[in-house]
Amino acid sequence: TESNLYGCELDTEAYKVAHHLYPSANLENKDIRTYAPGIRFDYVVGNPPYNLRWWIKDGTEMLSQFFYCMKAAELLKPGGIMAIIVPRSFLADDFSNNKQIKAMSEKFHFLGQVLLPYNAFAAMGVPYYETKIQFWQKRIDGDTAKPYRIKIDYSLSSDFQCKTASEWISTHLLAEAK
Repeated sequence: TESNLYGCELDTEAYKVAHHLYPSANLENKDIRTYAPGIRFDYVVGNPPYNLRWWIKDGTEMLSQFFYCMKAAELLKPGGIMAIIVPRSFLADDFSNNKQIKAMSEKFHFLGQVLLPYNAFAAMGVPYYETKIQFWQKRIDGDTAKPYRIKIDYSLSSDFQCKTASEWISTHLLAEAK
């Protein structure tokens, strides 16, 4: 039900629209860095801000999309699933992104990634920006991590069919979840 939906949105206008569309959802108009809903989730789905450099409490600098992943690890139940839209460049180089890939592997199993059409955000005024959806499962204590793969598992064309794409994702990526 709608009351089982939780969300955090910093942009006031986007928050108002979401609250209008989903009045019974548990939505908060605040920065994700201070979001603390007091509940753990089976699923976290998001499209965080990209490539912002954030300083966190311990003085570490972190990209916003990486922070989102670490926050999701705090909020997910063991075995919970995260689906996140990120730039194609996120975790795309196993040499320069080695530290982040290792940190992700300590908290998650990697299930796979799907390349979105280059014009996925054209209606929002961004005619060309490469993005992908990554799927991760929060690790359960004591289990062995499924290794991260840089390769794209599936690419969506500009005229993709939602039903076909979701069936492929369910069969080939989410079926990997324990």
